[in-house]
Amino acid sequence: MKKLGLRSEIVVTSGLLVGAALLFMTVLLLRLTESRLVEQSITLHTAQSTALSQILQHLPETQLSQTLDSYTRNQNLLGWQLVDQRLQPLASSSTQPSDDRSQRNLRQALLRQSPLIRLNYSSSLRPWSKTIATHEQFVEITTSVHRTPAMLALQLRYPLNAIYQQMHNLVTLAFCFCLGYGLILVMAAVFILNRSVIRPVTVLTRSSRQITDGELNQRVPEAGPLEIEELGAAFNTMVDSLQQSISEQQQHYQQLQQAHDDLKVTRQHLAHSERIASVGNLTSGLAHELGNPLSAVIGYLELLKRNVADNASGDFIQRALAETARMDQLIKDLLDFTAPASTSESASCNPSEVLQQSCEMLRMQGALKNRQFECQWPQQLPRVEISALKLQQIIVNLILNARDATEMNGEITLSGQQKESGILIEIKDNGHGIEPEQLPTLFDPFFTTKPPGQGRGLGLYVSYQLADDADGTLHVSSTLHQGSCFSLTLPISPITESTSR
Repeated sequence: MKKLGLRSEIVVTSGLLVGAALLFMTVLLLRLTESRLVEQSITLHTAQSTALSQILQHLPETQLSQTLDSYTRNQNLLGWQLVDQRLQPLASSSTQPSDDRSQRNLRQALLRQSPLIRLNYSSSLRPWSKTIATHEQFVEITTSVHRTPAMLALQLRYPLNAIYQQMHNLVTLAFCFCLGYGLILVMAAVFILNRSVIRPVTVLTRSSRQITDGELNQRVPEAGPLEIEELGAAFNTMVDSLQQSISEQQQHYQQLQQAHDDLKVTRQHLAHSERIASVGNLTSGLAHELGNPLSAVIGYLELLKRNVADNASGDFIQRALAETARMDQLIKDLLDFTAPASTSESASCNPSEVLQQSCEMLRMQGALKNRQFECQWPQQLPRVEISALKLQQIIVNLILNARDATEMNGEITLSGQQKESGILIEIKDNGHGIEPEQLPTLFDPFFTTKPPGQGRGLGLYVSYQLADDADGTLHVSSTLHQGSCFSLTLPISPITESTSR
């Protein structure tokens, strides 16, 4: 069964209560009014009958019938009759009915002085009152007439049709008034209750559903009757508590997320430390295994340099010595990554010269064969706080990576310029690019995008560490199948700047 809403229940309940109250009051007032009218009519007609009987006491017998006929027409009587002591009619109207009760009243009137009253009236408030014939609504008054030598009995029947019709019209008007007044009261009750109860409850219901949907910025007006105002205040307090609870949960979640991120970073640092330890073990062994042969090679090259008189051969020997020295420095740098940070003074270099030397060396070695290599930088750039060997190592690693990422006739661009943040060196290529998911781990040790056997994953890692040790940054941006750009930013040496000034 479908339940009624609050508004429907209020309308039905208030309508029934108001209707019952108005109906009861109306019926009661109409009943009292009708009784009062009937009583007044009986009193009036009794007085008239008594006065008429006194008049008939002194009239000649020949004028009795004429007087009664005239009185009947004036009062519009339903009937009358005048009888003697033997109840024999002396005169009567043609419409006067005679029944047992009327005969008894005539007999009693001859024996007593006071008038006898017979009321035949059906209330207009009865639902079946319309079925009663109008001639049955009357009051019959029987009184004695004292004449000499005998006593007579006079019986007059007065109509009550006017009262009945008046009350019938009044009942119709009263019920219409009750209906209209009841509707007004119900509408007023609905309006007041709708403003004071139904509307706040509807707002509370809608706000509760919106809170269920996740919209917590709900407020209801704290107005109306005392109970409704307290309900609105309690609802707003509940919403505030809920928002505070959710805010605390969010803060707790953020703290947990931050702790998770910190643990993740710590785990990465631990893994990084393990890799560094592996690199340290590896480089320590390599240093011992490669150090002696490399020293022997450097010694043989020094002997050749002293014994060769040809300038061209001497130039090649000098270049070979420079490369072996770079190899020796690379092994030392690998060892430095695993050793505690030293407190030695930081070196500086001219980036323009290092860029020029790196490009000439790669061209002489044929490393950029079948590549379109373009260099763009000013002749003079401010000195940077990094040694020339370390900067050259970074540049060479990045250019060789660009070479490996490009196909035949691929384009590689090396550029350098001065920025507010320092010296910016960029190596761009139009190669195959890097997968987006590989960018976060590109500078990790032993991570490489090259095929197996073509890379060990140390070049970018070493370059990144060298830049970081010099308080610089190394970033990469790449678009798949379009190319990559490595950006190296190094701080300008303040000592060199003040010296140049």
